[in-house]
Amino acid sequence: LLSRVQSTTPPGPSLNGPQPLSLAEIWQELPERTTLISYYISPMGAHAWVLDAEGIEHVRLDLDDGRMKRVACWAAQFAEEVAQSSTQRGGRVPGDCGSDTASPAEVYTALFAPLRGLIRNSRLMIVPHGDLHDVPFAALYDPQRKHYLIEDFTLIQLPSASSLRLLRARESPVLGGSLVLGDPDATGPTQLPGANLEVQRVAALLGTRAKIGKEASVDLLYDPGQVDLLHIAAHGRYDPADPLFSAIELAEGETRKGSLTVDAIRSDLDLSGVNLVVLSACQSGLGKRSGGDDVAGLTTAIIDAGSPGVISTLWSINDKATTSLMERFYSTLLHGATAADALRAAQLGTLRDPRFRAPYYWAAFVLTGDPAGRWATVSH
Repeated sequence: LLSRVQSTTPPGPSLNGPQPLSLAEIWQELPERTTLISYYISPMGAHAWVLDAEGIEHVRLDLDDGRMKRVACWAAQFAEEVAQSSTQRGGRVPGDCGSDTASPAEVYTALFAPLRGLIRNSRLMIVPHGDLHDVPFAALYDPQRKHYLIEDFTLIQLPSASSLRLLRARESPVLGGSLVLGDPDATGPTQLPGANLEVQRVAALLGTRAKIGKEASVDLLYDPGQVDLLHIAAHGRYDPADPLFSAIELAEGETRKGSLTVDAIRSDLDLSGVNLVVLSACQSGLGKRSGGDDVAGLTTAIIDAGSPGVISTLWSINDKATTSLMERFYSTLLHGATAADALRAAQLGTLRDPRFRAPYYWAAFVLTGDPAGRWATVSH
């Protein structure tokens, strides 16, 4: 009962509801060469604000309830497509939207084309609203240029424009410590061969040893030591009825169950000093929205626990494609790129791989927050 009450009550230190910043303060916090797009969807219409160092513009979008439903169904279809591919890292398939689904070009036309002429930078910070939280902006398709949005821009997602200051304040120096764990059921019926290979390759790149099978214990997260990067490759489980019970499935600890739930993260986990958390698991970026558009889910729980950046997923990811994408991500990160630029490079590399060209292989991954720390200066 307590968990159900908490799931409908905004958390105390949440970044979804920080003290609002004035427009001048947002300008001050906005990184250089970056444009911020903030969406707002209401029964009275859809709106977007485009803000950069040169000013702010408001655009009313042609997005009524019917068209918004078509956009939402377009986003939902990716889960159905990946379910038909091969091994997934958990998750569930949503209900059928029928044939009333927007095309990628229609979504681009509705959400981005009216803003395109106002954008002067190649880095975009996007604040979604309502059903747009589930939209993979990377997969929006420009029918004229025949480009996905990720081919033209580095994409970052924010809980709100006012969260910029708090996210920056939570960053700490990159010292090189990392914790990599995955495939906790390495010899059991829910084993993930791709996740097993992934964590071994990621750990080798980061100069550490992967925790696999029973070693991938949930206890490690409660006493991680000097860690500024946490990578988890495991099954994810999203619970739309009770989002506090959405979880990443790890090995059991001495006294703790292996399910790392939203509730457990919010109650007990301290991730201060962990600059980046990578949740290479199914539907780890989904959450339930309150009336005030707060999102209860794994991503926001981890940010509220102290980390300024989380990479998570919008649907059930493919095991093999994700292994390839993550190897590209870390190779780029360790050559001096920011997390946002490294994720873009990994998605582009996967897009250009003939095996994984379809968006459902690479567009699920979203970076929330924008940690500026660089791992290239760290010895591995």
